[in-house]
Amino acid sequence: METKKNNRILLIFAACVLAVLLLIAYFSKEEEFVYSDHLTEVAVTVTGDGSEMVLTLGDLGYYVMTSEENVNTLAEIYNESNTGQFWNIYTNHTFIRTKAKEIALDTAVRDAVYVMEAQKAGMTLTEEEEAAAVARTREIVDGLSFKQYSVTQYTEETLLPVMERIFLASKYANDVVEHWDVYGEGYTQAAKVAVEIEGEYYEDLAQGYTVKTTAVWDRVVLGNLTVQEMVDNSTVFTLENIKQRFALDGNS
Repeated sequence: METKKNNRILLIFAACVLAVLLLIAYFSKEEEFVYSDHLTEVAVTVTGDGSEMVLTLGDLGYYVMTSEENVNTLAEIYNESNTGQFWNIYTNHTFIRTKAKEIALDTAVRDAVYVMEAQKAGMTLTEEEEAAAVARTREIVDGLSFKQYSVTQYTEETLLPVMERIFLASKYANDVVEHWDVYGEGYTQAAKVAVEIEGEYYEDLAQGYTVKTTAVWDRVVLGNLTVQEMVDNSTVFTLENIKQRFALDGNS
């Protein structure tokens, strides 16, 4: 008798929890943030030494898309039928999906810094480099999945400026590597590391810049924007699953 009473209490408690979760899901859906509705809104401003670059959510779409693709590849290896498990892993004091968002932003900011440094140095793309940027843009646009396009709304016209900045940033970084002389000759690999996000050259340079994100960027959550997050329905929290787990008969 005591066991049946405890089972009923557990069932009632579980049902209440499920009701709360459903209410949360309902109201969250009502306030769902739609990335594509905010593409022209400012997401981040990078400022330094008289230079400033303003990036919209549309500008960051490529970085979001790339970061999601890279992480989701690992998520599929971890659990192909439930990639959300990997995205929700908490490690090194943060969630994987949060870290992926940080990487997307950090990469965009790094490129912005290098572009502004390139502009100060009078560096521009050659005709050959511009043609390469156009070709790369066309390749990306042609390869967009339906979901990627729905979120980023990228066309060749809207993506090209992003690619041009990326190509110019890369050109500047490569120039730094070619003229790296901090340790003398033979340290090309050290130079390549130095110009990356956590490299000593970039970190020293970045100290002269400030980065300010906006509320619209704060609302972005990675993991299911441009990739399809797979969920194993057998693990979904439902009243039926609760009954099964506790081996309960609803009429007990």
